[in-house]
Amino acid sequence: MENESFNNKILDKIHTERIKPKSRWLFTTEHWFFITVIAVMTFVGSIAVATTLFILTDHDWFAVQYLNENLLVHILKTIPYVWLVIVGFVIILMYINVKKINRGYRIQAWKIVLVSLLASLSIGTAFYLAGFGGFLDNYLDQAIPTYRNTVPGNRNIWKYPERGLLSGKVSSIDQTGFVLTDDNSKVWDITVTGNTKTKTIITVHKHLKITGEITSGSNFTATEVLPWKNERK
Repeated sequence: MENESFNNKILDKIHTERIKPKSRWLFTTEHWFFITVIAVMTFVGSIAVATTLFILTDHDWFAVQYLNENLLVHILKTIPYVWLVIVGFVIILMYINVKKINRGYRIQAWKIVLVSLLASLSIGTAFYLAGFGGFLDNYLDQAIPTYRNTVPGNRNIWKYPERGLLSGKVSSIDQTGFVLTDDNSKVWDITVTGNTKTKTIITVHKHLKITGEITSGSNFTATEVLPWKNERK
């Protein structure tokens, strides 16, 4: 009797709400659609991992000593939170879509999410080693004017000449040093002495990083000249 009563309730609900079975092709399409969404989310996560690895490894941590800034504070300012937020959204969307897969109710969503995250870490690391993380960071820096204001980059360090950190492109070279134009289009006369450590060949149009001090006005005496290995311009 109980089974009959339960069956009657089910039939009444189907009749009242006019519930109709989904066609097989629609069911299959939805199933593969959600699987595709999970795959796309995994790929997006790998891009976020690749870019985050590039930003953190490209950073000149040794230069923090010139900024008179606590290392922990600097680390917190350097973390690319935008990419971490993207990873967070990826996890949430993935969890939601796992539940919508055919027989998804039988799947432990956290296991699928964990596997996807591990896949994102592996693929993202491979992308980073292949140079894709640096390429994407450089592209976004050029394509989106506000990108560098929200996502920290190495250039953010080398813009404090008053603290001994300067970067820019070489405009010309003379006997005492060279002329450099920084990111703000300011022209500097860089003096290279016998004590200056030079770790790159200085050529016109080359992007350089320089430690030293302002001697007067726009004159800057270099203590060390370094190559800008990952140019963003």
